[in-house]
Formats: sequence, structure tokens, C-alpha cells
Amino acid sequence: LAISPESTIEFVGSKVTGKHEGGFKKISGSVELHNGKIEGGRVTVDIDMKSIWSDAEKLTGHLMSKDFFEVDKYPKSTFVSTEVKAGASGGATHTVTGNLTMHGKTKSITFPATIKLAADELTVKSEFSINRKDFAIVYAGKPDDLIRDEVLIKLDLKVPRS
Repeated sequence: LAISPESTIEFVGSKVTGKHEGGFKKISGSVELHNGKIEGGRVTVDIDMKSIWSDAEKLTGHLMSKDFFEVDKYPKSTFVSTEVKAGASGGATHTVTGNLTMHGKTKSITFPATIKLAADELTVKSEFSINRKDFAIVYAGKPDDLIRDEVLIKLDLKVPRS
């Protein structure tokens, strides 16, 4: 099942004096069910890093540079789940574990997600944080306005079942 282009991956990066919101305009991927269920299935998401946007045009350009994502050298980030199991904290329905490859580094991450499997559509919604330094994104920011290591990720995936 292919992930719909209507799906979104957004982020909130914060620093001492505030925060910036952004995301990626081009994501693709697939969901493989296991015996008609998401448990035991697999989720693959590809992110076109050059499709990054933010709430500040100057910042968007900076995020593309070697200080952050180096999109010319690393044009794609990928997440491939290794486990999707029922049950999670904070009211979510599932716990998803998988390998996130970004900026040339791969790390296993685990996050809670609310996954709904309806007759016509599967949806995955989640908010969780990752540490950017795990992916060798270490730009500190200005001395008087340091960037926090944790970045909030907001997933809203839609997967039509036709």
C-alpha cells in the first residue's frame, strides 16, 4: 500500500529564544500489512530532503547547508520499521520501532503512534522527539541563542486501501 502524497512530516526545532516549524513537502513510501493487520507489518518512508520548508526562508536555506542536513550530499532520509506492536504510552495505539537513516547516519528509534486501519484507509499519527546529534547534526546556533538537541517530529501518514 502506497503512502498518499497528502501525508505530512513536520518538525519543531527550538532554541533559547523560541522555535521554528517546518517539514518536508515530498514524502513517499509503503505499508505492508501482515495477515491484514499492521502488527507484524512493515512501514517504509522516504523523505526528499530537498523538499524541506520552514517558517523562515533564510532558515530553510540554512537547513539545506552542511551545518544541518547537507541535502546535496544526503538528498534522502529513510525510515524502515523493524517492529510494529499493539500498545503504547500516552494514549497511542501502537509502538513503532525502526531504523532512521538521516544525514548519512542510521539509528534505531522507537515511538508511540496512533494507527487506525479502516476499510478504505490506514492512518498513522504520532508526535515524538529525536536527538539531532544522533545523526551528526551538531550545529550549535548562536552563542546567545543555542539550539536544543531534541527536535519534535509530527507524523500524519495516510495510506489509501483500494
